Amino acid sequence: MPVRVAEKQTVDDKILHSLLEERVRFEKNQRALDRKVQAVLREHTAWVVDRLHEIDLSHSLDEAEALLAAIRSRGRRAAEEIEQLVTPELRRMYEQEYDHINDVVDGLLGGVVDVNREEPHSEYAELPIHGVAPAAAIANVFERAERAVQRKVEDLWSEELQEAIDEGVTRREAETRDPSTEGKLGLAITGMRMLYSRRASRQLTRAVEEHSGAVFDRAVRQHSRENQNIYRGMQHSALLDENTCPICEGLHGEVWYYEAEPKISEAPQLPIHPHCRCIRSPVVHEDVQMRYAAAWEEEHIVDETTEPEDPLNVDQA
Repeated sequence: MPVRVAEKQTVDDKILHSLLEERVRFEKNQRALDRKVQAVLREHTAWVVDRLHEIDLSHSLDEAEALLAAIRSRGRRAAEEIEQLVTPELRRMYEQEYDHINDVVDGLLGGVVDVNREEPHSEYAELPIHGVAPAAAIANVFERAERAVQRKVEDLWSEELQEAIDEGVTRREAETRDPSTEGKLGLAITGMRMLYSRRASRQLTRAVEEHSGAVFDRAVRQHSRENQNIYRGMQHSALLDENTCPICEGLHGEVWYYEAEPKISEAPQLPIHPHCRCIRSPVVHEDVQMRYAAAWEEEHIVDETTEPEDPLNVDQA
């Protein structure tokens, strides 16, 4: 009776296992990129904080707005620097993951079926996450932070103006009044330094995480799409534990196909949500599975009836 000398798995299982292991290594690169982004952000935030401190109780609204305009300009400069850092790094990560999945599948199926070895499509920026390219996502982070600061200033000014009108002062007189007479404007803007830095930091981390997560998924999908002689679709795999959300848990195990229904074009884009840990793994055609299984058995199964050779030749005299 044949004896199995290695654990038998389907090629789908082995590809998925390799992708899960690679996802862990990929996240280390993801965190390293985030640290580089945060270092650039800290440099620019320090400048912003210093400028906010310059607004004291004697500043008028016009002076405060002029300073906020300078902060907006600095924000645009920071966004450009971070985008220039992120673009080549994500492209490198994209090509690395494409090469990894190609090498894994070539190692498993080489000799069983031809694996496409073309160079990966390097323009990762053409693959936006949820319709937003990385450069736009980074710029949006600073724009949102700046709008939050601007709204706070305007709200405080409107409050001061309304208080003056309620006191019987005409609108023209109220608009020329120093808005910081009671210290609200100066104290509020000084306190907003943490709002700006923390908000921008959280949103940048999310932008980097979402786009790098999409890079991993798109690299695998490109490999799958270019090898439809091997694959019939993609399967959704969620990391199932106490932190798994209901959406990802519900999608776990779902398969989308190139030819059959549901079509792969209907699959939701990854990441599903911030901090999503899901991946998609290629699903191999059944005939390729059978050829792989036959090749595996030929290599890993031995016949018990065969007498083993005596390495010391002790029975040969």
